[in-house]
Amino acid sequence: MNARDLYETIDAVPLGDVAWSSFSVKYNGEVGDHRGIAPWKLKEYDVWFRDPRAVLHQQLGNRSFAHEMDFAAKQVHDRKGARRYQDFMSGDWVWQQSVLFILSIPS
Repeated sequence: MNARDLYETIDAVPLGDVAWSSFSVKYNGEVGDHRGIAPWKLKEYDVWFRDPRAVLHQQLGNRSFAHEMDFAAKQVHDRKGARRYQDFMSGDWVWQQSVLFILSIPS
């Protein structure tokens, strides 16, 4: 696989229709005196995003991702038994959260 194959694969994924939204943010703390004013404290910034819940809903409904998602934490080991970290669901934090969840279920 090369870069062209990767881009063609990405371009073949059907696009969703989740609209972009935005809001503006501006620092509202103390700016400082005239010698120490950081320029970023005086500017206003636009933040653009798509509703994460709606994006996830579309991803879950997209057949292109049907066999590409893990819905549970996992530990992956190579043939020598060494732990492999290959994606979010194979990470330590996710594993620890799932174990904590199981331990918190009343018996």
